[in-house]
Amino acid sequence: MININGLKINSLDYILIVDKEFTIIYNTRFDKRVNVNFNFADTKDYLNKNLFEVYPTIKKDSSTSSIVKCITTGEIVVKRFQKFKDFKGNLYVTHNVTIPLIREGKILGAVELVKDIKTIENINNDNNKIKFFYEDEDFFDDTVNDTSKFTFDTIITKDNKMLRAIEQAKKMSFTENPTLIYGETGTGKEVFVQAIINNSGIPRDKVVIQNCAALPQNLIESILFGTCRGAYTGAENRKGLFDEADGGIIFLDELNSIPYDVQGKLLRVLQDGSFRPVGSNIQKKVHVKIIAAMNEDPLEAIKNQHLRKDLFYRLSSGMIFLPPLRERKDDILLFTNYYIKEYNVIYGKNVT
Repeated sequence: MININGLKINSLDYILIVDKEFTIIYNTRFDKRVNVNFNFADTKDYLNKNLFEVYPTIKKDSSTSSIVKCITTGEIVVKRFQKFKDFKGNLYVTHNVTIPLIREGKILGAVELVKDIKTIENINNDNNKIKFFYEDEDFFDDTVNDTSKFTFDTIITKDNKMLRAIEQAKKMSFTENPTLIYGETGTGKEVFVQAIINNSGIPRDKVVIQNCAALPQNLIESILFGTCRGAYTGAENRKGLFDEADGGIIFLDELNSIPYDVQGKLLRVLQDGSFRPVGSNIQKKVHVKIIAAMNEDPLEAIKNQHLRKDLFYRLSSGMIFLPPLRERKDDILLFTNYYIKEYNVIYGKNVT
């Protein structure tokens, strides 16, 4: 049995691994060591190919694919009944748990644990509820990773610096000013961001989250600002993330991963809400609150030319620093007691 963030998986049909460029590195469905019925002359048609080429019905839209959402947001994703076809027309229906591969704050790819739903009829047959993927039906609930549950009250701390950061974040949640949260990997930046979003009252369908480190460098501009037909080979009229977030919030994680020249375009959005899609001569305007996060000190990022100085000044009015645990040692015992109590309940123990 595999236990992932409380998800108990007692059987798998295959494992898919892709890198951050969506190249299929490994797939046990097409591995002769585990699948004796597959024609392995065709293995080359599936491995080391782009995910969207092998599975053309999977779109570059995080709402339709668990692996796209995982690499885009850096979150563990649980998705039920995902339907897609490969380039040969074979239909798949799966339950997925997708886990990001992260090193030093950078997303390197993702691993997807998959259970096949063998027939379409299984999906619609109420008398044939599929419970083999999780031992408990509660674990089928997609809300297990529901970020709408993060609030400032869920942040565990008694450190004065963290408590001041919480109060500052609460105030920033009600303003339209941009916010920059920075701190080392593991200090809780995304928890703070989700708490700000939930405290703001902005509907979740007006919130766009993007891990910039997960995007190919040459596509970041078009993904953020959209494209016009003919801008480059294969370009279509397509909205960017700022269009999608109009009237709401956009969270740009790993801001310092955005190329220097694209940061200049981001600066314009911060100044007056305007930008031009790639290949367009028409200026567009949006009303978006920008929240950014980075695991590098902003002044060091400027020095290393990872962050534009003028962009930093635009963000500096709403900066929140999250100190690492080694600088708030009073929280160590607090965390220890909290998790001992929590896991005593889960495992029926009485550890002290």
